[in-house]
Amino acid sequence: MGRLVKRLLLLLLCPIWLYAADPLSPRIANYEIKANFNPTAKTIEGEETITWTIEGDNPLPSLQFHLYWNAFRDGKSTYMREAARASQPDEPPEAGSIEITSLTLDGEELAPLGRFIHPDDSNVEDRTVEEFPLEDALDPNQTVVLHIRFKSKFPALIARAGYERDFFMAGQWFPKIGVRQRDLWNTHQYHLNSEFFADFGTYRVTLTLPTAYIVAASGDLVSTTTAGGQRTLIYESDDVHDFAWSAWTKFRRAEDHWRGVRIELYYPPEHTDAVRHIEAAKATLAWFDRNIGSYPYPRLVIVDCPEWAAEAGGMEYPTLVTTVMPPPAFMWRRESEVVTIHEVGHQYFYGMLASNEFEEAWLDEGINSYTESAITDEIFGRRSSWDSLGPLRGSDAGYNEMPGFLARPVTDLVVQPSWRYASPASYQVSSYSRPLFLLRTAEELLGREAMYRGLRFYFEHWKFKHPTTRDFLAAMKEGSRQDLGWYFQQVLYTTHWLDYGIEGIHTDGNENWVRVLRTGEIEMPVELTVHFEGQPDRKLFWTGSEGWHDFYLQSAAPISWAAITTHAMDANPTDNSYAPQTNPAGGRKLAGLWTFLVQHLLEIAAWLV
Repeated sequence: MGRLVKRLLLLLLCPIWLYAADPLSPRIANYEIKANFNPTAKTIEGEETITWTIEGDNPLPSLQFHLYWNAFRDGKSTYMREAARASQPDEPPEAGSIEITSLTLDGEELAPLGRFIHPDDSNVEDRTVEEFPLEDALDPNQTVVLHIRFKSKFPALIARAGYERDFFMAGQWFPKIGVRQRDLWNTHQYHLNSEFFADFGTYRVTLTLPTAYIVAASGDLVSTTTAGGQRTLIYESDDVHDFAWSAWTKFRRAEDHWRGVRIELYYPPEHTDAVRHIEAAKATLAWFDRNIGSYPYPRLVIVDCPEWAAEAGGMEYPTLVTTVMPPPAFMWRRESEVVTIHEVGHQYFYGMLASNEFEEAWLDEGINSYTESAITDEIFGRRSSWDSLGPLRGSDAGYNEMPGFLARPVTDLVVQPSWRYASPASYQVSSYSRPLFLLRTAEELLGREAMYRGLRFYFEHWKFKHPTTRDFLAAMKEGSRQDLGWYFQQVLYTTHWLDYGIEGIHTDGNENWVRVLRTGEIEMPVELTVHFEGQPDRKLFWTGSEGWHDFYLQSAAPISWAAITTHAMDANPTDNSYAPQTNPAGGRKLAGLWTFLVQHLLEIAAWLV
């Protein structure tokens, strides 16, 4: 029987659920997985059928797969070597792994041909990407069916996956086929700073495990059977690029709804206030629905991790997020709400837009940090998003990123592959903090309505299409109907900083002048407001392109104070106003700075308790 005839027969036998609904996405990589979970051995033994469409113009010479848990096999992986260079443990706490034991295409066994490759570095010991050469290259624009058998071993909790006691978090737990773009494989190794990238498709996952375990999974439960102390659960999920689940014997479950979306919460028995997560999720979905776009899935699953498994918290998967609660002595903190808001927001940028987190992490983490701060400001009020206890008020979520922002990385751009940052701290600043503040500044330049209009256009135009930074900039220009290319070029593709300040006010008779300095490299238009005693304020403008500029004003009355517009990216806002005599505005700024510093000392103390 010819290879073409075999493929036609295989496609005819593909399960009907692959085509049962009008697709939201291209559905390039479709998975049917049957997995047996052994919590005693901490293993998963599975069979996987991938119905995969080959995109491109040229023949395909090989197949490539992500085997993410091999990052935790030993200290030789690229992930662990990068951890060691960052002064983190250089060995996993307990080894984990994924092994493909069989891979067949058209009945031909390919597993013996497998070889581990390292496209990002020279580490021949890394086993997070496996390639299988093909004797006969596959023609493009056809659909093939791959049959895989695999065995996964849970690591002790690390990088939001693994186990602790009898709690299990299965993220990136099965072999995942890489992404083909422009006739090339885009299959990066698992790095300390990187997350993930995959094609959209459908998932039908059959999970068998002991009946004592309660499962939270990123799919709709369509079937449950029990026999011999084992329970078999079948889940389905469409138009997503991953499937994750968590299992624990002590989960409690709560359910609520928001506009047709079923919100499932799985939480520890001692977290009696865990409903906070549901309320935060509903507020997040409502904000996105008003400002960015609708949530198309029938479910949202929230896993509130026990304190001793907090390493699994604060992670996103399609339609499932993990979160945390503060320690019992600090339940008044809004940390749980902020983490949940952030992770639910990922459903848009990581989940539906699905940009390449290996290569342009800011498109997910940075934009999501910006929307997180907007949501928390709206819900809790500015400068009260994290902490709220009597007269104590913490800063808004955005300004909790300020310490990292002020670390001032001098070598790393925002737009660059995640493994090329100088350190995890630099990755944090360039992917989270700096994008948050550069987008807040963009909002100040555009106006909030135009900013949200641009983001909505970006989302609606690029959802399910893997956009790049170039796509984001073009969409923002078209959607906002304003061109900030001059600004984004400076803040995304350079390490420059924004800092303008007033050097002083000078008076000579009726002639007054105010000198403004540009001490940062970024050029921005400057608006100066000058207040004379008993006169209306005067506003003056400067292009901001030179190193300094003097504003001259004629008045018999003395200048009381002068101030320039303060942008969110300003590295030193304390010099943005000046008064020849004592003015309470300066005191208020210093008081705000002290509040900011005290707040973060309290946060550090909280984590040490």
